[in-house]
Amino acid sequence: QGTIAAKFASNNLKAKTAAVLYNREDSYYSTGLAAAFKEAFTISGGKILAFESYLQNDADYSATLNNIAGLKPDVLYLPDQYQKVRLIAVQAREKKVNAILIGGDDWDSEEYDSSLEGGYFTNHFSTGDPRPEVKKWVDDYRTKYGLDPDVRAALCYDATNLLLNAIRVSNSDETDAIKEALQASMDYPAVSGTISFDHDGNPIKPASVIQVKEGKQIYVTTMAP
Repeated sequence: QGTIAAKFASNNLKAKTAAVLYNREDSYYSTGLAAAFKEAFTISGGKILAFESYLQNDADYSATLNNIAGLKPDVLYLPDQYQKVRLIAVQAREKKVNAILIGGDDWDSEEYDSSLEGGYFTNHFSTGDPRPEVKKWVDDYRTKYGLDPDVRAALCYDATNLLLNAIRVSNSDETDAIKEALQASMDYPAVSGTISFDHDGNPIKPASVIQVKEGKQIYVTTMAP
């Protein structure tokens, strides 16, 4: 997601400069996305003006945001959970940080503070994705359950179908055979995008880019890493 966010910032938003503010106590999600964004944005020719961090229980980001405001980056990358990002975003706007805000799937929320208006975030899935297979699945889900599917529903659906496909391909009920077939999955057509796996078993897949507009999620595009 960090790679895709950097690609979107560079290619779609035409950003030349960026600042990154992340939670250093979150050694996997926030730190990982921040590092991936920094690397990809730099490779694209962009310049990282600030790469700053905070602690989980921090609540005052004034000093850091004052510095970022003075640097005037085109975008500010905030890879953390929505409640934390909302707190930072409110203070960022108070400090006259005018950068476009960008984040990851932990921004996913049913409503948004006005401080995040116009911001973008990456996610595994969007009900606004126009692909026929997505539209059909969303319609079927609404018919059966009477509500829109969220990203967890999409991921569980894809994971189940990947597993069932691996069982069919391996024609076996042996764990190792199924695991090998799953690892060998290539360009599997899933709701959350075409999925393959790298040598470590991580999914290689696109992500949806979503904009916060009038407090709602608006699908923008789908991008591959």
